[in-house]
Amino acid sequence: SASISPSLSRKATVESMIRDDLKEFRKEKRTDFQALVRKWDRVYGRASLPSLLRIAEDRKSPDSERYVALLAHTKLRGPHDAKELLSLLDDPDWMVRSAALKSIAVLGYSPASAKVLKVLARDPALVIRMESIETLMRLRPAGSADALLSEAMDGQNYRPAGFRKGRADWIPQRALAASRELRPENYSRKLLPLLNESKDGRVRAHALFTIESLENRSLKRGRPFSERAAAWNRVLTASR
Repeated sequence: SASISPSLSRKATVESMIRDDLKEFRKEKRTDFQALVRKWDRVYGRASLPSLLRIAEDRKSPDSERYVALLAHTKLRGPHDAKELLSLLDDPDWMVRSAALKSIAVLGYSPASAKVLKVLARDPALVIRMESIETLMRLRPAGSADALLSEAMDGQNYRPAGFRKGRADWIPQRALAASRELRPENYSRKLLPLLNESKDGRVRAHALFTIESLENRSLKRGRPFSERAAAWNRVLTASR
């Protein structure tokens, strides 16, 4: 009968042992991810990489195990042409999409920028759209500022839909904070709809703070919000 080659036998052994570790990690609800990665690095070295990626891509595996496997693969492999992450951004499991976004950010993998912008605009999970902002802030591709503004106004980020009628979830405030970090030019006037028309007072306050941050000054300091907002409306509309 045909014998199993040593290389194939070792691959099977590495993967089965890693799967056992992941199963134990999940069942015991451990949180020391770094210790697990150090163990795999010490025991298997780079021989662990193919197994970790196969587990991450295995949709039959538990989502938490796939999440840990992908982050471990990224950490142990280090900088590389991480094309595998692009398809994982479309994975049906939100935890895997989260791990892919985190991995892209860790690697600074700029070829994923266009896909990350689409995730920000279209992913159904709020937590993933939030994570995509963090990844964009690491990559900072062209179009980031406009994408962030779109999210700050997008109806899917308000309940009920629409910034003029609803209360914001986490996305609009984080998007405005990110735009302050980017400091795009000729941006403040684009924030006037949020400043003037948002029903959510927190969003109006963030819009005002963002305008002041981008313009490096305050108008009507110490005066009521309505007076400060009116002053900026006069200045920004006059500058058109």
